[in-house]
Amino acid sequence: MADIRDETALLTIELHTNLRQPWEVPPETRPGRVTVIGGGIAAATLAAALLKRGREVVLIERHPALAQEGSGNPAGIVMPRPAARNDAETRFFARAFRRALATYEELTEDAFSACGVLQLALTGKEERRLAAFLALGLLETAEGRMVGRDEAQGLTGARLPAGGLWSADGGLLRPRRACARLTAGIDRLMLGQEATALSRTATGWRISLANGETLESETVVIASALEAARFEVTAWLPLAARRGQITLTPPGTQSARLQAALVFGGYMTPLVEGRHAVGATFDHSAGGPQTVEAADHRRNLATLSEALGDILPDQPEEALQGRAALRAVTPDHLPLAGPVPDHAGWLEDYAPLAKNAHRGGLPPARWLPGLYVMAGLGPRGLTVAPLLAEMLAGQICGGTEALPGEEQALLQPGRFIIRQLRRQQGAAG
Repeated sequence: MADIRDETALLTIELHTNLRQPWEVPPETRPGRVTVIGGGIAAATLAAALLKRGREVVLIERHPALAQEGSGNPAGIVMPRPAARNDAETRFFARAFRRALATYEELTEDAFSACGVLQLALTGKEERRLAAFLALGLLETAEGRMVGRDEAQGLTGARLPAGGLWSADGGLLRPRRACARLTAGIDRLMLGQEATALSRTATGWRISLANGETLESETVVIASALEAARFEVTAWLPLAARRGQITLTPPGTQSARLQAALVFGGYMTPLVEGRHAVGATFDHSAGGPQTVEAADHRRNLATLSEALGDILPDQPEEALQGRAALRAVTPDHLPLAGPVPDHAGWLEDYAPLAKNAHRGGLPPARWLPGLYVMAGLGPRGLTVAPLLAEMLAGQICGGTEALPGEEQALLQPGRFIIRQLRRQQGAAG
């Protein structure tokens, strides 16, 4: 029976023309309840995508409210990520921007405002890069164009040193409100409950909670940023912490007229609840509680001043507010999204890659049935989350693929196991 199963799986690989390797073929779909662990934008968009497909969804969040960590800023910018090369990574981020617009435009206006985003071209090199990205045609239905300084000033309401890439339908997301809207109608929302352990059962997974209770579910998705690596079966995931602090500042005479978001290495939003959000730092961190630092306010405002001059007057330190939080990133700065491999099984089955990085004839991938992860979204989390959610919901429920195979392969967690083995061959050589 095992040989027949393996031959069938290998035939499936051959039929997936975009999936050339056995570890790039996702597992079969499973019926039943889906439990999502996490309470930020990743968990919320995934819950919404699953609810649209008619699945029973349970969401477990350790905080007493949604969007309390990396997704907890008062506002974040939804915008494209320009790159001059037309490769799978660039296409993924462009596709993610388009999906984010489609998802967030369905929310109420107080959750998403399409105020427009200007990515400034402060140097000739940056202008050429932005123009080259636009020329790729990847934005498709999204409205993007290069604008000169005079037009940029008219669009944004601000006095600017340059024009740049204008994304008319980009804008500001209020993550806490968005998470609340996206999870409306969820079957069971378990706030203030911490998942501490996962164990396999005959039909799926048993989730142990900090209060001693347990919950069983056919499918589990870990969408809890850095906490995604806390479970024994996912401890190998290469997630690292990056600390980000934003500065919330009162407006000046010039900045009060700002109508769109400005991006210039840092960023500045229009007024949100009477203040601009200026940010953001992006530093290595050992984790732990995050406090707002005056030095990081100075860094944020110095970056703003260097790019935009005196758009803001000098502010006394006591007038500034802020927020600091950790973001989860991966070594290649791409998210982790997909089924969770059987780590020991992959190391055993794909060990030949340590001798020959291009070895063929390898067995089908061993997955941990019904277990998925969506983490490591980094500073682009608000923009990429809806597309990752659609991809995962499709893998879990079946149906139309949200991403081509080559883009799915960029994101699947097992890529780091394969790279680890292939690096061993390079080291031996």
